[in-house]
Amino acid sequence: MAMPIAVPRYTVDDIESWPDDGNRYELLDGVLLVTPSPGVPH
Repeated sequence: MAMPIAVPRYTVDDIESWPDDGNRYELLDGVLLVTPSPGVPH
């Protein structure tokens, strides 16, 4: 039987406390999704 992996749960307060680094942060049921900012060719 496999052991489940513990995934940290984040809140909006967590994200707002981080410095702005140009990435887009989103929460989906407490799971953090990070999208890098577009590059120069974009």
